[in-house]
Amino acid sequence: MLLKLNHSQTPTPPAIPKLTDVSATYQGLLDRKTALEARQRELQAEIRNFKPIKASERAERAAALANLGSAPPVNAQRDLAEIFQDLEDTKQAVEIVEAMIQAERGAASAAICDQVESEVRRLVADLAAAFIAVNQADLAYRAFAYELTAQDISWVSRFRPLHANWLGAPEGNQSKIADWLHEAANYGMLPKSAIPEHLRR
Repeated sequence: MLLKLNHSQTPTPPAIPKLTDVSATYQGLLDRKTALEARQRELQAEIRNFKPIKASERAERAAALANLGSAPPVNAQRDLAEIFQDLEDTKQAVEIVEAMIQAERGAASAAICDQVESEVRRLVADLAAAFIAVNQADLAYRAFAYELTAQDISWVSRFRPLHANWLGAPEGNQSKIADWLHEAANYGMLPKSAIPEHLRR
């Protein structure tokens, strides 16, 4: 029996929850990282635009300090070393938040995997059924081609031989389809009983 393939539309996958849907903490951490990265850019711009205090301004401040009755001019510019330290602290904060994001991503991902497991298993079962059908079709084609040849019929010039040799020998358990089925079974995604007898190991 041939499989009827519908090429008119691509199947629409079911909706998958987003990490931020299952974890408000994850969204908060992302927002925190965004804010810290914005702070980094501000500090880097502050460093690029840094202008040392002119000698004349230093002399003015020194004179004001010498005159106990006068307050020195206010220096609105931060010390460069202080800016660099602020930048370094912010970089370390980003690294800490990134580690927290990864940990929360793992927890949220586990929650999503619990929700979608049944769909993943259904799709794997569909794939397995399709691959087994391909294997059966391959065996049927080879058997028919062999019979044509056995009866000394010159069929090759009429019909292009289309053995799916790239799949490996369909009657053995070392074919690509057998490899896939056993991998799925080894990872618990497919019962070993679903593997046809001639493909088992």
